[in-house]
Amino acid sequence: MASNGAVSGASLPAQFAELEQFAEWMIPRERERHLKRVASQIEDVRRFYDAMLPRMDEIMGVLKEYPIDSAPPPEVRNLYLLALSFIEVSHPIELRWGATTNAGAFLSTRLEIPDRK
Repeated sequence: MASNGAVSGASLPAQFAELEQFAEWMIPRERERHLKRVASQIEDVRRFYDAMLPRMDEIMGVLKEYPIDSAPPPEVRNLYLLALSFIEVSHPIELRWGATTNAGAFLSTRLEIPDRK
């Protein structure tokens, strides 16, 4: 695992192989996903967002094949983690913040995200 909790050496289902370049976004914990977004440059976040957006319907189709309480294969779990990170990065992109944080909003440094397993 990388220092931010990202899955290292991660693979995805074959049809999503081109998204493996974003393995740094396969982060299991919500807090670390948030911190990764905040620490990233908006250009990097946009590149990830732009790669994921056209694939989200297909990604959700794959994820729906697995019951929520089951343990999917590692490649599918990695796809799930990418989908969670996509949701995290969608805010600054879709709301057109211009940066990975919103200067007029509640300071993210004051935000406490519980560490859930």
